[in-house]
Parts: sequence; structure tokens; C-alpha cells
Amino acid sequence: MREIRLTISTSLNKHKPGRFQLFLESKNKWWVVVTILGIFLLTYAFFLFVYFLAKSA
Repeated sequence: MREIRLTISTSLNKHKPGRFQLFLESKNKWWVVVTILGIFLLTYAFFLFVYFLAKSA
């Protein structure tokens, strides 16, 4: 009976990571890098487009 109580108390005291923390611990993050690089590339392309549009006008 004591062993069952010990098992239950240790299982209740375990820290359960949140979704974000679980995501940071995952090893498959390549799509995050691709998304960040895509955002930077699209931002740069947008400002370059605005620059050339303003220069030609």
C-alpha cells in the first residue's frame, strides 16, 4: 500500500511541459528556420520593391 501511494505521489509531482516548451525540446525545427528565413526574404523583397517603385516615380 505504501508503494502505491509513493508511486501516485511521484507521478502527480512530475512537471508536465507546456506546448511551447515541448516544441522547443523537439528536434524537428527545420520548418521554423525556413519560415523565419521566408519572412525575412519577403520583407526585404517588399522594401526593395517599394524603393524601386518610389525611385521610378
